[in-house]
Amino acid sequence: MFLESWNKSKLIGLSGFFNVSILRVKNNRKRNIVPPRYFLANIARSRTAIDAKRSVLIQENGEICPECRLGGGIKRVARVVIERNSWAGEDIFIARGMPGTVIVTEYFKEFCENNEIKNAVLIEAEKYFFDFYRSEN
Repeated sequence: MFLESWNKSKLIGLSGFFNVSILRVKNNRKRNIVPPRYFLANIARSRTAIDAKRSVLIQENGEICPECRLGGGIKRVARVVIERNSWAGEDIFIARGMPGTVIVTEYFKEFCENNEIKNAVLIEAEKYFFDFYRSEN
């Protein structure tokens, strides 16, 4: 269902859609269950960049790489703000400066709602935060 809906949409950012082989299904209640088809998709690694200052992003000490925007582990983020004029148009992507964080557009959110996709946990960019910073005082 997801793959069909994705292919019909005009959204950008997922590619590949490789078949996943199911080797075994463990279920004590039912036997001979035929699992649904599963796919593995690649999420775009975008040219879009996080605005570190406006996101209140604090990294461990280290020289910041101008390409990947990292220079040590990320210790604190108060919100997610995209650097002006850097968005490359994807609807789902990983931005430079926050590896491992998948960012989606409002269009992707609507896609999930319209297709009743229940296992996508989405947090508004203004409300997303984490804090691993420890004061040394």
